[in-house]
Amino acid sequence: MQTLISQNMRATAKDTNDEFALFDVPDDPKLIDGANENAVAHIIILDNKAYRSSGRDPKTILTLKAKKTPLNPMLVGLGAFGVVVILLLLILLIRGGGGGGGRRKSGSAPAPVVAGGAGYGGGGYSASPSQYGETPAVPYTPSPDPAAAPEAAAPPAPPPVVASSSGVIEITCPSCHMTTMATPGQPSVCFSCGQPIPVELASAAPARPYPLTGELNQAALTPPPNPYAAPGQPTRATIVGPVGQFPILPGSEVRVGRDPLQCTVALTEPRISGVHSTLKFEASNLWVRDEQSNNGTYVGGERIAPGAWTLVPSGQALRFGPVEFDVRFES
Repeated sequence: MQTLISQNMRATAKDTNDEFALFDVPDDPKLIDGANENAVAHIIILDNKAYRSSGRDPKTILTLKAKKTPLNPMLVGLGAFGVVVILLLLILLIRGGGGGGGRRKSGSAPAPVVAGGAGYGGGGYSASPSQYGETPAVPYTPSPDPAAAPEAAAPPAPPPVVASSSGVIEITCPSCHMTTMATPGQPSVCFSCGQPIPVELASAAPARPYPLTGELNQAALTPPPNPYAAPGQPTRATIVGPVGQFPILPGSEVRVGRDPLQCTVALTEPRISGVHSTLKFEASNLWVRDEQSNNGTYVGGERIAPGAWTLVPSGQALRFGPVEFDVRFES
């Protein structure tokens, strides 16, 4: 069998049932005798399960009727269409090139006469104008076009204004609606919720420079208290883990996962899904939703059901796969 396969003597069974078998064999003189209607193929059938084969000598080998596979009409039609298209393109190129060349020959302009101060006419003769009493020619200088003068004298366009890197501006974050800092013309991140700030939002903000040097205004970085929260009720939550601490503020959702483009809390643990879970702070409580992760989300050591918001009680540990966070509530 290995010898036959190495010589490309392997056939493929196309269709079989209890009455007949149809094989696709290579068109090789070693397999096929005769031609046209008299062609026959010599076949050895190998049974890989029973480890046996049909006859392998000239007397017992299987001799089957063989014929050429008919051509696919669709392929023949596509081939003919391609040949016609190529011929038409060649005809167009030949006719277009010949016609263009003819027009260029018949309509070509005479060679321009180039003035030179060293000679008069041709024939290789040269003479100075002073020898014949002629006045030397004065070079012609065209006068400037009055209509084109204003355009030519127009000052160049001013360079684009680039925001200075020495300061930032105050804007309102579209995610948590808190006041934060952003650099005009550059990507920025909200100091409160960690969500990215669009570049066009920072560019369209009013110019209120906020210097980077010196002491920062801590009041501008601290979100105002929730006026609807009951006295003593928490107004935000913070999860603290091995990669840092992340605030969870009201009015925004924070994603946890391995994809840094979609998740604020980006984890490099391979057992964490791309978007593992989502967190939100609502009604003075922290809620978590598992996003169909592979290794699950756990609250207080118990795995929660995916796709549903689950309350995270105070003092309970929050675990995403193998990565665990502590939950802290702040008033």
